[in-house]
Amino acid sequence: MGTSLRSLLSLLLLTLVACGQTSTNSGADATGDDVADASGGTDADDAIDDGEDGRASDDTADEPTPDSDDAVDNDADSDDAEVTDARDASDADDTADTPDAADTPDDADATDGADAADSADAEDTRDVTDTVDTADVADTADTADTTDTADTADTTDTDDATDTADVADTVDVTDPFDAGCPTPDPLWPEIAAELDTFTAARELRNIGLAGVTTAEPTTYWEIRFSFFDDHEVLNATGSLCSDAADPDACEAEFASLRSPSGFGIGCMPGYCYHVIAVNRGDTNFLVTTRDELVAFFAPIDDPVEALLVALASGFDWWAGSGGTDASQGGYRAVADGFELIVTDLVSGCLPVQTDRVLIHVADDGTITERRRQILSVLCGACI
Repeated sequence: MGTSLRSLLSLLLLTLVACGQTSTNSGADATGDDVADASGGTDADDAIDDGEDGRASDDTADEPTPDSDDAVDNDADSDDAEVTDARDASDADDTADTPDAADTPDDADATDGADAADSADAEDTRDVTDTVDTADVADTADTADTTDTADTADTTDTDDATDTADVADTVDVTDPFDAGCPTPDPLWPEIAAELDTFTAARELRNIGLAGVTTAEPTTYWEIRFSFFDDHEVLNATGSLCSDAADPDACEAEFASLRSPSGFGIGCMPGYCYHVIAVNRGDTNFLVTTRDELVAFFAPIDDPVEALLVALASGFDWWAGSGGTDASQGGYRAVADGFELIVTDLVSGCLPVQTDRVLIHVADDGTITERRRQILSVLCGACI
């Protein structure tokens, strides 16, 4: 009975040990030290049992049931071991799977890293592009600055060169003072002393024609100032077409008289000139040249006639100061004709120069120049 009890206790102990191992293998948190201790306890009991079996071998041999149970327990242990191994394998798989799941963040990290790298590359590309653009802009600006500077320099140099040339030209050509521009002369002292013996000449529109005589009798004549295809009547004497058989036809013909040229030319380069239009009975004609004028008035026995001959010879006069200043336009009678103080435009450009001339007009219209001096000079100008 005692032996059977011990055998039963041993079987129970083995069963508990087996259950403990099963619990150890099934528990996820069991440690290796606990399993080792449990195994060590079982071996000690087995040693005790073996001792007891040695002392009572007959009892042990007589009871095969516990051995069968041990075999069953061993099979159970094997099954438990297989279950444990399966669970361990599953746990191992789970453990192996867990790093795979953990790899997902790593993959994300890798992706993020790639994205970050791509972003970095993109930023680097943008930076490089920006740098290149900046450099290009800088280069462009530098080029523009260089070009502007060059252009400015060239323009300045060209302008300076041009201005220098222009200044040189102005000094040499257009500024006669620097080239010896002539100086006006005072009125001749002896003429100045006798100036009161000269009568100031009036302008043609105001000059008196009462003493003027013509070589042949006339009904009417007038002094015209013509320009292009028109004219202005400056002065006249007589009665137009009063002796004509058909006064209306005479006047119509007289009004139609035109000439492309005349004497006393003005309005440079010659668009203005003077003519004398004459009506004698039923005849109308124009006096347009110096020779025709001298023949029309011959002999020249009036100062107005002398002035008209001087005008037809290229001279003029200035009726300044209300026609009272004879120093630039005056006349006086002398034994063989008239002495006139007249003006002569000798240069119309660079400089504009006008001379004062003392001339003698004979009764046949011959003109003799007796004195000449510079009356006025306008340097660096043209008319």
